[in-house]
Amino acid sequence: MAWRALTVLSLLLFFGSSCCDDTQDQFLSATVINNVVQDPQTGRIYLGAINGIYQLNSKLQLESSAVTGPKKDNPQCSPPITAHCTDAKETNNINKLLLVNSANGTLVVCGSLFRGICSLVNLDSVDKPVYYSDTKGEKTYVASSEESVAVVGVISYYIDGSSNENLSVFLVGKGYGGSDSSKLISTRLLQEHLEMDVFENMVEASTVQASPFIQRYLHDFRHAFKDNGYIYFLFSRTSGTSDSRKITFVARLCENDHHYYSYTELQLKCTVDVEQQENTYNKVQAAYLAKPGEVLARNITSSNLNDKVLFVVFSADEDGGRSALCMYPLNSINSRLEEVIESCYIGEVLEDEKPKTVYLPYISKTEAICRTKRDVHLDSSHNDFYHRIQGERADGGVNKNLFFDSTLDHLYITTGRKITKVPVQACEQNNDCRSCVSQLDPYCGWCVLEGRCTRKKDCRKGDGENAWLWSPKQTCATIQSSVRIPEAFCIRT
Repeated sequence: MAWRALTVLSLLLFFGSSCCDDTQDQFLSATVINNVVQDPQTGRIYLGAINGIYQLNSKLQLESSAVTGPKKDNPQCSPPITAHCTDAKETNNINKLLLVNSANGTLVVCGSLFRGICSLVNLDSVDKPVYYSDTKGEKTYVASSEESVAVVGVISYYIDGSSNENLSVFLVGKGYGGSDSSKLISTRLLQEHLEMDVFENMVEASTVQASPFIQRYLHDFRHAFKDNGYIYFLFSRTSGTSDSRKITFVARLCENDHHYYSYTELQLKCTVDVEQQENTYNKVQAAYLAKPGEVLARNITSSNLNDKVLFVVFSADEDGGRSALCMYPLNSINSRLEEVIESCYIGEVLEDEKPKTVYLPYISKTEAICRTKRDVHLDSSHNDFYHRIQGERADGGVNKNLFFDSTLDHLYITTGRKITKVPVQACEQNNDCRSCVSQLDPYCGWCVLEGRCTRKKDCRKGDGENAWLWSPKQTCATIQSSVRIPEAFCIRT
């Protein structure tokens, strides 16, 4: 089918020694922050740091906290850790996964201690435990004890086939550590059910088990989300051969498909042309799903302007300092996935009688069930740099968990031990029209009637023609001539 090129936006987050606003809300953790989530209902923010979790309000003021480590542990010992584990030592707990479960008012917390055991704490006060057990065995290990292995998850449901009971669960995507299982994706209970324990895996599916080749692929899961009946995972992995370069994929399965029969992977390609040189960004770092603004939607969505767009930040293997932001309409991802699935189901073949598309990525046979010569990835064609955000980065890089406040006027940025609330724009810093429109900030435009750089919603009569001049295509208005209007007199008779 004809494929429509997608807009790509290269992104540079520049952090200097000073902040653009000295009055920014911020919170400083005692240790490095690993994970950040927000409760969309209350606006509260939860930080998972090394050896602790914090509960903050929307202004980043501390409401509650809990200590989760260090504790005596050894990855080679099965919890609970007793005197029989002679090599146990004080070990930091890296809180890798936080999930807000609004349905029952709990926060899922999964750390690196004790083979990745999870706990449930109260959403209103994280120092109040709801559930914890270290005696249930390997079936309840969720995260990884290895610091480099990332874990992502999403709250979902599971309909029990025999009782028709609707169970609360969460799906987890996890790479492989030396003491971990080979399950790339698993479905975990959030309640006891029959003979099954909290956090026990509900599904055994070979589709998402890379054993015995899991160490070849080096999966790095970065994001998980659900939308319109589907669950998605974003990750990078190698090809499983001697080539160590990472490839980024989006995987999708139906939320009501409890056996992963619908699991399908699609490669995502992110390339940016700079000075007539094509740069490839192959490793996903972070992602965010949102509805784009009207102007952006008209440029990258082919039909419905309300379609959601997946914003994905990539890096390059060979240079850790280069990054790019590529945008993919979710309906385009779904359409391409449907095409791949249909092609495999109807048995499309190439001239050499080999199947056309890939179906199962992890198999032990030397030949694939379906193989392809054509692209199974989304492509890109246009790029632009539009904005820099200044901030302090003395104690580490930017955490992958970026999100907005409820008004969409501020962004929460986490670096090292600090989380900061910064405005999404600084239009007022531009004092003239040319500097306002030339910065290419999608938030900022020149408000002609007021003679200042503003957001459109802050510009009086900004919806009028040429009343709010926005980059990059608008030009500044200039005064060609002036006319003096005589004073008016009111004569009373």
